[in-house]
Amino acid sequence: MFTCGICGNLQKAGVKATNVVIEKRKIFYPAQELPKRKSDRFESEDSEGGYSRKEETRYGNAGNGWEIAREVAACPECAANPPEPKFVR
Repeated sequence: MFTCGICGNLQKAGVKATNVVIEKRKIFYPAQELPKRKSDRFESEDSEGGYSRKEETRYGNAGNGWEIAREVAACPECAANPPEPKFVR
């Protein structure tokens, strides 16, 4: 049993709830510096006559977009026609 978060009706036992997004927010994730690793490129000759691998800095994925701010459990009828999500800060 659950109460629908959209229409407010109490649903009977056995009715499946569907999560519906009702609020979203804009989000930005900055790039993060990952641990340095040895590159496939070679730097210069070392003192023993061999070559050393060059270390390179790597950066993780940066991203921006929309993130779910709030979602509710909805009955099958409300989940079939969900309202447009609001955009919050």
